[in-house]
Amino acid sequence: MNVEWMIALGFMGLVIFFSLYKTKKESEEAKQVLEDSVATGQNLPPSLHPIVDPTDCIGCGACVEACPEKKILGLIYGRASLIQASSCVGHGACKTACPAEAITLVLGTKSHGVTIPSLDAKYQTTVQGLHVAGELGGMGLIRNATRQGKLAVRYMAEVLKERPSHVPDNVYDLLVVGFGPAGISASLAAKEMGVTCMAVEQGEEFGGAIASFPRKKLVMGTDVILPLYGRIRARTMQKEELLDTLSDVVQKHDLPITYGFQVSGIQYHEEGWFTVSSDKQDIQARRVLLAIGRRGSPRTLGVPGEEAGKVAYSLRGPEEYQGDKCLVVGGGDSALEAATMLADEPGTQVTLCYRRDRLWRAKRPNIDKVMQYAEEGKIQLLLEASPLEIKPSSVRIQVKDEEVELMNDSVFVFIGGKLPLGFLEESGVEMRTVYGEELLAI
Repeated sequence: MNVEWMIALGFMGLVIFFSLYKTKKESEEAKQVLEDSVATGQNLPPSLHPIVDPTDCIGCGACVEACPEKKILGLIYGRASLIQASSCVGHGACKTACPAEAITLVLGTKSHGVTIPSLDAKYQTTVQGLHVAGELGGMGLIRNATRQGKLAVRYMAEVLKERPSHVPDNVYDLLVVGFGPAGISASLAAKEMGVTCMAVEQGEEFGGAIASFPRKKLVMGTDVILPLYGRIRARTMQKEELLDTLSDVVQKHDLPITYGFQVSGIQYHEEGWFTVSSDKQDIQARRVLLAIGRRGSPRTLGVPGEEAGKVAYSLRGPEEYQGDKCLVVGGGDSALEAATMLADEPGTQVTLCYRRDRLWRAKRPNIDKVMQYAEEGKIQLLLEASPLEIKPSSVRIQVKDEEVELMNDSVFVFIGGKLPLGFLEESGVEMRTVYGEELLAI
């Protein structure tokens, strides 16, 4: 064997050695992330998520690279695995990227079911005329939510095109509840098809759950087509970019919307329309589309003084609180991200209050950042602590066996949301629980 062949074989050997070394290292790192997720209870996916068939997976890693959130999937011993399930937000890019079609998007797991309304092929619940689009029905992906909102209205338009003479003028053809991507798409479709429509939103701004996301959070990785407006092109789009685009859509097409409308009940009348009630007013419509997501209303602390104006359940612009004494309540990603963003503002004093004895519900980078800020004195961390009372200039907190009172200007509560399942059942909607079921976008 000549020298050239020996050099070539030696080079090939080195390439193979370093490739195997890299593969082994990445596999060990992914396995460690999975073990940490199981140990900290972060191995349960919150909504739509991928399931990988190991017999079909070819280990190319395309799904790992395609995931916009990163470190949700990892390669373990040459096969893709869901290693950080609680952080998966259902982008679905992994399924599209897989060349072997080894990935299925499912809702729920074999041991933990997810309860959703029973829907027919037209997104109608078991209550005739009451439809659902988007995350509440199991499809949290923006692309699917906007498509469902559009299609649901087009199905309804077949019935709504003839308006009976006994229907009063103040009864809309359609009421859209929720003004996130699904609700906006539905409102556009209604205008496109000549359906009289009103949209309501429980908050004071549009965008649904997206509006409450942290700054610069990636929310969309694929193009979306909206009625009347056309295609929103986005290989990757952050929260602010999408909200700016949706604001342009709403203004350009002058979509009617009522803010601050928190639905308390839905009642169907034999005359052929619904009354949707809130504490402020009632609105009547022949058809209702629920596009409210699964978060529902923010969960509250239930302590005296919580109704004060200084209490908020989301954080929009941390720069507005420069120099304030801020209390953040909660131990999930939203709470930790809010605390660190506030702590980055000059002169802002931040206290993070959590009822458990350690931070474990959030992503590891968020936990590490909060712990670093706590060591540096940027955040005061109170564990095994719960607010007792919110006063105009202070907050009373129970910390283990001791009660403390902190001077305070602003309180941010991030302790989850109340699923809107109760009022659905009260409205007569049948529910079903799915355990790892594939939901197809119709």
